[in-house]
Amino acid sequence: MTCTASLAQSKIEGFIYDAMSNYPLPYCTIRVYGPETHNTITNEDGKFAIDNVFSKDSLEVRYLGLKKKKTTVSYFEKESKLYLEMDVSVLDEVVLTASDDKE
Repeated sequence: MTCTASLAQSKIEGFIYDAMSNYPLPYCTIRVYGPETHNTITNEDGKFAIDNVFSKDSLEVRYLGLKKKKTTVSYFEKESKLYLEMDVSVLDEVVLTASDDKE
């Protein structure tokens, strides 16, 4: 008797949104960790697609000023949207200084 296990590769696609404004996030970095590492970014509408991934692969989404989010590929087999929240620890404060020095 022979047993074989088949892990099917699939394609996932979805959208990344800002949780506060509910706007799509263009150019988010998306990385999938598994037997192979895949990288992509969202388009200007916050949409992405990645081929040849497994359900149990890990997925990480990053966007400047927002908290990175980790999940699995299987999340996007059921859902099409992922929301990122603001990361207040990234920018404590920003100081702009203007001067009229003409040296």
